[in-house]
Amino acid sequence: MLGLPVRSGRGHLRQLRRLLGRGASDGAERLEYETHGGPLRRTARRELAYTVRLGSARELVDLFRMTPFWLQARPDESERLARADDLTLDVHFELHAFRRSGRPASGS
Repeated sequence: MLGLPVRSGRGHLRQLRRLLGRGASDGAERLEYETHGGPLRRTARRELAYTVRLGSARELVDLFRMTPFWLQARPDESERLARADDLTLDVHFELHAFRRSGRPASGS
């Protein structure tokens, strides 16, 4: 079995967090995966980082709705986004490939 979780990297969308008045995350969450069949071992890790410019409030609101922030949004945060018209964001993801370890070979 192969798993491919994705997590945000350091500085991911920090400008959006700043605009919303939320604390910055360093993206340093621990990665531990356990399944019913035993632990998983990481077989690969890749980073994807780039910068994107959003040039309208509509684009910012669309992005906001794709983040966990949307579920906990306060009215003042939505109003701040509606007034913003330009924002350059850092995007940073880490992709991790995992494979179940300690599993017997087929047919044994």
